Amino acid sequence: MQAFSIKPNREGNSIEQVLAEAIREAQFSTHIDDPKPPTLIYGVDLPTLKKQHDEMLNQRTVEVKSKGKVRYRAIRKDRNTLMTVISSFPIRITDLDKDGTGETRRMFEKWKKLNTEHLRNLFGDKLKTIIEHTDEEFPHLHAYILPDNDPGAFANALHPGEVAKADAAETAKAEGLTGKAINKVANKVYQAAMSGWQDDFYKAVGAPCALTRDGPRRARKTRARWQAEKIAAKATADVIEKNETQAKKLKTEARALRSQSETLDDAEDDIEAARAKIASDRAQLDLDRAKLNKDRANFKKTIDMVRGGIQQIFDVVAEKLGVSLAGVPVVLDAMKLLRKAADDLDATKPDEAMAIAYTLVETAKLNNVDPQAWLTCVLAQITDLKITCPDELLLWSYAAQAA
Repeated sequence: MQAFSIKPNREGNSIEQVLAEAIREAQFSTHIDDPKPPTLIYGVDLPTLKKQHDEMLNQRTVEVKSKGKVRYRAIRKDRNTLMTVISSFPIRITDLDKDGTGETRRMFEKWKKLNTEHLRNLFGDKLKTIIEHTDEEFPHLHAYILPDNDPGAFANALHPGEVAKADAAETAKAEGLTGKAINKVANKVYQAAMSGWQDDFYKAVGAPCALTRDGPRRARKTRARWQAEKIAAKATADVIEKNETQAKKLKTEARALRSQSETLDDAEDDIEAARAKIASDRAQLDLDRAKLNKDRANFKKTIDMVRGGIQQIFDVVAEKLGVSLAGVPVVLDAMKLLRKAADDLDATKPDEAMAIAYTLVETAKLNNVDPQAWLTCVLAQITDLKITCPDELLLWSYAAQAA
């Protein structure tokens, strides 16, 4: 992990030189036998990265106070404004497919994927580019991070070792230390911070890919110890992968259960709504039944009045003519017919009876006539009505008289 500036550092490395080497420009790739363009595996390509970096600097200025005046100037060219991370896979390119099972190649692809996820978790949107080089002995990745959320564009603020070192130096200075004593304390803290950073990297990337924390040379391990550690690393990776597979399965099942739960919740809501609708309909049905029973009672009274009126009509007719009609077959048939009509009307189904009654009532209303007053008038006068003048009690005749 290293930061670079526009101006070359002591080793002669600058942002321009670092990106040119990554692109494999000829003058910066003399150490490569057969230079090949890098493979972009995340973010923007390197020319776009350079453009984003330059735009970041052009949009920023630094406030400078001199002789009581405030001036603004561009960011210094020796300030580190680009952070890089290099990660190398410890198996030669020529050996990636040597095992004949595809397992090493699968672990390599997994390693690249975990690198990308780990760096994204560390740097978020500041991670702009990750490229892969496969033209050297060992395959490796280059990651590039821009401090574009920092007004001063300090790339060192992205380096855990540099941040820890600066904080330690400030603390040591405040405690009265000077010179080399400050550097000694700060460097020790730097090493501890970077060791922790590498531990985190190993947990996130190395261990799941069956890699060891340290190589055999660095820790001067014997061959037997190195072989034992590789076997242990493979076993650890298998356990991690098995746990990851199980975790993914559990997540899938949990999502399915949540979906089912949401479906059941929706169904329960629908059931509650249906229950409320049924309760409302029942209440309305009770009201309708009560009204129907009341209308039926009133209609029954009307039928009884019709029956009485039929008998009165024949009695009046007989009296007017001065004869007895009881034995006249035609009259008897007429009385039977009228009484049967009344009986049929009484036996009519409630819905049909109500239709007949409502027809009379609504017809009266449409003619602006009080239904009750009209029917009362008809029943009161029908006994004295001449048999040849039935239209006098019709609705429109009544309406004309009432007007």
